[in-house]
Amino acid sequence: MTRNTRTSAIEPQPLRFSAQEQAVVYGARQILLRHLNQNPVLSSWQAVLDYCALTIRGDVERFHVLYLDRRNRLILDECLATGTVDHVPVYPREVLRRCLALNASR
Repeated sequence: MTRNTRTSAIEPQPLRFSAQEQAVVYGARQILLRHLNQNPVLSSWQAVLDYCALTIRGDVERFHVLYLDRRNRLILDECLATGTVDHVPVYPREVLRRCLALNASR
């Protein structure tokens, strides 16, 4: 006897914030961005995820290159390409050319 106890997948619902909640979230993001600008050390994977969640996240796909020094301090955050909701074209030659240009200017 087989049991078919398949549960239906629950679709995650987007969060809906009131105007006051949106203002609080915006204020918190500004505080965190000031902190990151004063301490731009990305020493752990969680720090990188936090940085990206605050600065890179958006409605469309974007490809960023984070330039770090030897001590994992952020030198530059450069957006190389912007795409659609689920696709962004990235060209390796363009990435290499920009990296070389940045290195030559230092």
